[in-house]
Amino acid sequence: MAHHFIIEEENANSTVEHYLLRHAKLGPRSALKKAFRNDQVRLNQRPVARLAPLSTGDKLEVIALDVFKQEQLKLVPNPRLTPEIVIKTEDFIVINKPAGMSAHPLKPTETDTALQALGARYPETLQTADPTRPLEGLLAHRIDTGTSGLLVCARSLAARRRLKEVWKKQGIKKVYLAWVEGNLEIEKRICFFLSHSEKSKKRMIASVIEPRGLRSWPAETSFRSLYGVNTAYGPSTLVLAQIHTGVTHQIRATLAALGHAVLKDQVYSSSSNPLKGLAERSEKLSTETKQLFSKCSSTLQPNLRPNESLLPERGFFLHALWLSSEEEKAFHQGIFAPLPAHFKA
Repeated sequence: MAHHFIIEEENANSTVEHYLLRHAKLGPRSALKKAFRNDQVRLNQRPVARLAPLSTGDKLEVIALDVFKQEQLKLVPNPRLTPEIVIKTEDFIVINKPAGMSAHPLKPTETDTALQALGARYPETLQTADPTRPLEGLLAHRIDTGTSGLLVCARSLAARRRLKEVWKKQGIKKVYLAWVEGNLEIEKRICFFLSHSEKSKKRMIASVIEPRGLRSWPAETSFRSLYGVNTAYGPSTLVLAQIHTGVTHQIRATLAALGHAVLKDQVYSSSSNPLKGLAERSEKLSTETKQLFSKCSSTLQPNLRPNESLLPERGFFLHALWLSSEEEKAFHQGIFAPLPAHFKA
């Protein structure tokens, strides 16, 4: 699909990205970013960077099949799907998302997502909170398609704004459970810098020292190994992980850098080279994290084993197990997501 624009005087000096998002109202944002990377956004017939300034009379075009006008970006509820509700309050609904299911659609032709399943029963969750991200509804956060577990959605714009502020201040605690490749003995807090791989935008790469000339984000994650088992596809270890920051693929990229990728994670399974100097960027677990891990592990049934035969398509062995917040009443006591079948066979 092609979109063509001639820049008028009132939009001169705007950046290309700002114009396309705010004036032309194209989206979703993720597809537009992809279009820039693929040289599908052109200014006067030449590929252009997203922050390039515009001039009066410029000819701007976007040629990408997954970029749409805002009026086309509508969430369609899917009554065929039944979301597993963990808790429901006046302000929030928390579901247990299955592995292999996207949290929300990336384009209007997608229909089998967690948000659309939720929206069929609770239409208020499909409201637009961010005009540049209309397909995200009132989701308060996202988890990867391959990850199962807790996904929080607001029921009003005010509730979402409130929770997003809490998240921004790191007022949400989250613990994940993972089966990882190999025998891993770990009980420490790992600190890395994560940046997008130059070879593949689907991956994040970890660095002990902040890389020069490359945008990166500090990622801090605490880990505790529980026990290991032998499986048909080699040894595997059950691990708890608490994220202290919120970086894309934080747990997956960190474990891969340690040489123990999340089991069946096709994006990171080949990243099995441990980083040198790891000890320089690690520290002991805090007392609070130790207590939290003990609380979480006490809820798990004994003798868990990964079962690949029960793993959904596009899924891997990472589960958003627990969430709490002292600042949000609904989450004071903490919320647990039941384990999926592929974790406990």
